[in-house]
Amino acid sequence: RLTDSPLTLVVTPDSPPFPKDQVIKFVTNYLPLPTLILLVFGYKFIKQSAMVRAKHMDFRGVCDPDNHFADWKEEEPPTTFWGKVWFFL
Repeated sequence: RLTDSPLTLVVTPDSPPFPKDQVIKFVTNYLPLPTLILLVFGYKFIKQSAMVRAKHMDFRGVCDPDNHFADWKEEEPPTTFWGKVWFFL
């Protein structure tokens, strides 16, 4: 039966409309996703730019796994008592 479902919404002429706070919560929770999709694909369409896969991107300036430790410098050991405590921690 239809009325046994917990998701059944019964609307009668005497029932009030949806509360305003529920409408506001719904809009603020679900409006950003289609807006984001519209903005991203709208930009892609207007600028005629292509999607680039991660394997084709150049990350050498950010993270170069082949040369990761090239600029690594060893820290000098601490000389003061509190420096040694901090180094130990």
